[in-house]
Amino acid sequence: MPDTPTSRRRQAAATEDAFIAAATALFARRGYHGTSIADLAAELGLTTASLYYHVASKQELLMRVLTNGITPYLERLEAIVAAGTDPRTTLRAAVHNHLSSALHDQDAVAVFHRERRFLEAPHRELHEQRVARYDQLFTGVIAAVLAEGDVPGDPDLLRLAALGLMNWTVEWYEPGGRRSADEVLETFTGLITDRLLGPA
Repeated sequence: MPDTPTSRRRQAAATEDAFIAAATALFARRGYHGTSIADLAAELGLTTASLYYHVASKQELLMRVLTNGITPYLERLEAIVAAGTDPRTTLRAAVHNHLSSALHDQDAVAVFHRERRFLEAPHRELHEQRVARYDQLFTGVIAAVLAEGDVPGDPDLLRLAALGLMNWTVEWYEPGGRRSADEVLETFTGLITDRLLGPA
């Protein structure tokens, strides 16, 4: 491949993707404190010195992993809410978005729940802003369903219940196991939209 600005951008993107994938897998398997920069360098076939050329610190790397994990969730949820469909259809799409990500990107979800507490300032504040935005949107979706059906309930508590139910799949779901991802997805989506929040 000729050395052009486009090829260099593609190489940089591929390198970034490789870093994020390797760090996500290691943090999920060993934990943030159980993973060293040397571990990551070895995983990527690099020297520690060459790795520091691409990342300033392990804190920065954790932030990149968490940002890479939450950004697609958040962007898709914003698009779902902006679409302006009826409240229950919006809820179903929001649940589907969250749960499908939890089932198909388990390492990123595991890092989000187990390792984000180790973020330090200023990374922590920026990450928590994204989390708060996601929670605000999801709570609003639930509140709209409750208002439409005159269903009693606290939207914040119901959000915690719904997200907790979906996020816990990372602890027990096994790809290729007895239950397929599609089966879990449809069962849990129905459970949240039709039972947890009452009938339409």
